[in-house]
Amino acid sequence: MAKLTIDNIDEYAEPVESTRQILTPDKDGLINYEYVIPSGGSGNGCVAVDDLFPDGVAGMSDRFGWASSEGLSDLWIETYTLNEDGTVTFVIYVPKS
Repeated sequence: MAKLTIDNIDEYAEPVESTRQILTPDKDGLINYEYVIPSGGSGNGCVAVDDLFPDGVAGMSDRFGWASSEGLSDLWIETYTLNEDGTVTFVIYVPKS
């Protein structure tokens, strides 16, 4: 995870398209999400858009969320991309096989 960046994530991981969501921040600037991984497992969360995008510039945030209990075999990487219209695209990535 220490080597993962927004510039190289596609080299090491692939998106789980079924987790892709376009989220609109609430009145407090928070986005709420939940997802199910087809291979098993689920999760949810809430995060402040200002924490992910302190400069307010559209693009993928370099602040990845992640979870794993067994190393790469069950690693899930949460990504957030600020869209031009102020929405946020949330997608889970998993390591490439």
